[in-house]
Amino acid sequence: MGILEALKAGQALTNPGAWKVLQNWINLGVAGVGIAATFVPGLSAVLTPDVIAAGAGLLGGLNAYLTTATTTKIGL
Repeated sequence: MGILEALKAGQALTNPGAWKVLQNWINLGVAGVGIAATFVPGLSAVLTPDVIAAGAGLLGGLNAYLTTATTTKIGL
């Protein structure tokens, strides 16, 4: 199944449980970046507002995709 096909109602990625685990790790990683930036002062040079905004947009989109593509109950 194609990656866009999984977004249709009634369709889902193969092995949705594994994709949900990946989604949880992504969410944990996003939270970890914020925590690391707070406690590791040197990261502020790398984690500029532009980098954080771009990463948040990318990960937000990925999260929305995985939410839709791992269930047959919703679709676009």
